[in-house]
Amino acid sequence: MKVLIASYFNVKYHDTLEGWKGTGTWATYNFPGVVKSQGLELTSKWKKSDKLNFDLNYTYTSTYDGAEQDDPDKNESYHDARMVRVPRNIINLITNMKIPGYKNLDLSLSTKWSDDSRDYGNGNRTYRDEKLDDYFVNDLSIKYNLLNSFDLFFDINNILNEKYETVRDYSQMDRSFNFGIRRVY
Repeated sequence: MKVLIASYFNVKYHDTLEGWKGTGTWATYNFPGVVKSQGLELTSKWKKSDKLNFDLNYTYTSTYDGAEQDDPDKNESYHDARMVRVPRNIINLITNMKIPGYKNLDLSLSTKWSDDSRDYGNGNRTYRDEKLDDYFVNDLSIKYNLLNSFDLFFDINNILNEKYETVRDYSQMDRSFNFGIRRVY
C-alpha cells in the first residue's frame, strides 16, 4: 500500500499580539503588521510488507513576520524576516519493522531533521536576531506485545546524543532511556 498526501497552507495574521519588555516589565501589545505563513506539506505512507513500513513527512514553510519587519523603530534589530522558531524545512521518517520469527516484537526508528531557524537573542546579550542551528535526531522504540493485553517497551530518545536547541538557550534532552509496561485496550 502506498499513500501520498499533499497539503498547501497559507495563513495571515492581522493585528498580532507580541510581548516586549518595556519599563522593566514584560507587556503584550497589538502590532499592526501582517504575519504570513505559507507552505507545503507532503506525507507518504508505504507499507512494503506486513513486516516493514515507512512514514515520511516533509514540510516546507515560508514565513514573514510583519509585526517586526514593518515597524521601522524595531526593524534595525531584525535581519531575518522569518517568524521566530519556525524552520523552513523539516523532514520526519518513521521506519517500523516487525522482527522475523518474533511476531509480537516491533521496532520503530524515528528520524527528524530540522533546518536552521531564527530566534531572538537572550536579553543578557542582545535582542538582535540569532540563528538556531539545524539538527538531526534519532529515536528508537522496541515494543513486545505480551498476551495481547500488555506492551513491554524500551525507548532510547536522541540515540546519538545530539546537542540542539529549538529555543535559544533551552537545550533539548540528552540521550534518555525509558522502559515500562502499558495495558493494551
